[in-house]
This record gives sequence, structure tokens and C-alpha cells, in this order.
Amino acid sequence: MPYSSGDGAVAVFDYLSQILRSTKWAAEIRERLSAKVDERGPDDCWEWTGRRRGHYGAVSLGGHAEEAAHRLAFAFASGHSPWPLRVCHTCDNPVCCNPRHLFLGTAADNAADMMAKGRHRPSPQPGEKNPRARLTLNQVEAIRRRIRAGHETNKQIASDFGVSHAAVSLIRRGKSWGGSELQPAYESLRVSPYSR
Repeated sequence: MPYSSGDGAVAVFDYLSQILRSTKWAAEIRERLSAKVDERGPDDCWEWTGRRRGHYGAVSLGGHAEEAAHRLAFAFASGHSPWPLRVCHTCDNPVCCNPRHLFLGTAADNAADMMAKGRHRPSPQPGEKNPRARLTLNQVEAIRRRIRAGHETNKQIASDFGVSHAAVSLIRRGKSWGGSELQPAYESLRVSPYSR
């Protein structure tokens, strides 16, 4: 939560530093954290079993403040706040709170770790190579021929191919199936079925 330091500069309030300095507050939060972490062997993931915010465990700090469970686990294990850095997972399990699986890093470090482990989402594959494709290249070419003929609506064409009329519209407008393997160019397809 941002606050002004009085000299015009804006700082970010670091709850974890305050928690670690407050013996009573630290004990209470550590107890709540421990109650919701499934601690297993020393090298296993210790999964958060409580409430989540997105993919990460979330611990209420009172009021509207909350902190990610793995950040609290890191802070209690190391004795200092990770702020302003990120707490990254060597195990790639966002609900893991095992301090042995946590390390500090920047956003760039976290992205580099993701890329090195091959966890990034690859670019979408074009055409038939896309595992979510419902049409083959031959079907798309047949749809294009019917669009060029100009006698049918998108709905009529779509019903014959088992896709939505929006899918046919995307083909018509050159928004999908636009790879170099498709000929002719999209400009020749921009024919309104109502122009005759």
C-alpha cells in the first residue's frame, strides 16, 4: 500500500518488516501460517492448504492487507523481509512454502528461471499444427472457395463444417488461418454474401 514519506516521494509499505519486528504479531501470523502448511519431508513441497489468491496461498495480515504464503514462509525462515524482491520457487509449485525451495530474485530472474526450465507458454502454432484447431487446411480452402462464390452466409458455411459462424467470419476477414500455406490472398475473400 503506497504512502507518502512527506518529501513528495512515494514508498511502498513493507508489511513483512513490521511483522518481523513485532514479536506478538509475528507469533500470531507464524502460527496461522504453520496451521495451513502441509509440512512433509525436508526436500518435499510443503503445500499451502488455505485460501488462495490466484495460484498462490494468501494470508490475511488484518484489515485489507494480505501477503502470499510463500513470501511469509521465506521471511520467517530467513529473518528478513524479501521486499522489494520476489520470492521464486525452485520447485515451480506456487503453493509450496518449503524455505528450501524458495529463493529471492527479480522479475527478470524469475522469467529467466521459467525459460531455462521450459515452463513458458510457447507461441501459438499456426493452422493444423495448433492442437486446438478444429479445421484442416483442406477444409479452410473449401470454406474460402465458398466465400469467394458469394452465395452463402457465414452461418450456412459454418453449419456444414461444424464450427461457429464467427470462425468463418475470422477466415473471411483474414484474422485466422493466415499462414503462408494458404492461397489465395485474403483480399480476394473480402466479398459480402449480400453484395449480389
